[in-house]
Amino acid sequence: MLLQHLFPQNNNNNIHSHHISTSTTPMEWNHCSGPTTKSTTTTQNMKNEPLEEGEDSDQHIRLVPKQVSLPVKIAGIGRYLPPHIVPSSTIDILCGKPKGFTEKTTGIKERRWANSVQHVLKVRKQKFAKNVEQFLSKEEMNITSSSKQAQELKEKEVTISWMGAQAALEALKNAEMTTDDIDLIVNASGTPQRTIPDTSCFLHKELGLSESGKPSLSIHSTCLSFMSAFHMCAGLIASGMYQTILIVSAEISTVGLNFEENPHAGGLIGDGAAAVVLTRSKPGEKSRLSKYLFSTYSDGADYTSIRSGGSEFHPNHVYTPSNYMYFDMNGKKILEFTASRMIRVMEDYQPGLSSGNLEGIDWVVPHQASYAAFHVMSDVLGWPSEKIVKTLEKFGNTISASIPMALYEGIHDGRIKRGDNVFMIGTGAGLTTGMITFTY
Repeated sequence: MLLQHLFPQNNNNNIHSHHISTSTTPMEWNHCSGPTTKSTTTTQNMKNEPLEEGEDSDQHIRLVPKQVSLPVKIAGIGRYLPPHIVPSSTIDILCGKPKGFTEKTTGIKERRWANSVQHVLKVRKQKFAKNVEQFLSKEEMNITSSSKQAQELKEKEVTISWMGAQAALEALKNAEMTTDDIDLIVNASGTPQRTIPDTSCFLHKELGLSESGKPSLSIHSTCLSFMSAFHMCAGLIASGMYQTILIVSAEISTVGLNFEENPHAGGLIGDGAAAVVLTRSKPGEKSRLSKYLFSTYSDGADYTSIRSGGSEFHPNHVYTPSNYMYFDMNGKKILEFTASRMIRVMEDYQPGLSSGNLEGIDWVVPHQASYAAFHVMSDVLGWPSEKIVKTLEKFGNTISASIPMALYEGIHDGRIKRGDNVFMIGTGAGLTTGMITFTY
């Protein structure tokens, strides 16, 4: 079956086991640790040959990407990194695992948390490994927080909207604009601040716009939220409905992790925020959105979820266990469900994309799903690693913020320049997939 192609047998199952149980949202093949060769998987799926046991039996319906020329550009981009740097050695303690376990199984050295480990331990009801308190008192959880800001935020319960506002203000400064120039505020985050009201209202307030009357709304598709918002807002701007839109993705997903029961997810996820100012390109500017393709395969809706918080498993339900508040997923099912579909959708988007053809693409900015996802991109799909923007090792998987945070990294370190063609790719729980090509 397809899993055997993706996971060749070997004596080290660390990467394999990691991807049977991780990621806060699936996937972007984030549960596929790649094989040593790429030909079996890509060839079989590109030709739509009969699927083997465990794979999808439905005939693939070819999707047609939208070829467009929408005159929109990223006028400014911003990022907020929480000051609390949490090394993988600290996650080992929280999960009750031996030293080195988290980094070995995730490939992540450190991640950012919105709140200090000390604060998290104080306010959470969840029990941790028995030696956590002893370790905390002796080593202070190995935290190396960033200077003055960390001290100022030490006892503050940091919110998604506050983090998002910090990223938004940098994006506005980068665009040489102010909030007066914004026509619409879009929250594109996977994690809400509250169920009601919409998180965009809190973001609106944090930006000092309480009485401005400026409209705000949310676009939500878990890890894919930023990409969903990006292409929809591009259409709104191109149509003339809005001139300038602020898109913000902010995540504090670490609050939903169950470290002892799901140590892999506990080590994978990080917090962070990023924002872009999207506006209409001026005549003569090359910036534009040229191509996109989004798809949903809803038979995968039950494979990844936080079950409570909605009308199905509400507080008055006779059966709403406390663990329904935590992220949960069936990694093996998602892997089987996603792998063949993702390969085929890539081929629909651009023939040969799943076998190394990046024609017309200067940079790949993917969802920072997992170490194995990058293994697949380089070793299975044949994409040159030097073209892929990676931030996973130092920030972890920051859900919807991972793509714009990586985009920020590529732009600010000088790799992505005006006129470059950027390919964004990701997936979200549901299962949803998305691909966008735009000229920066």
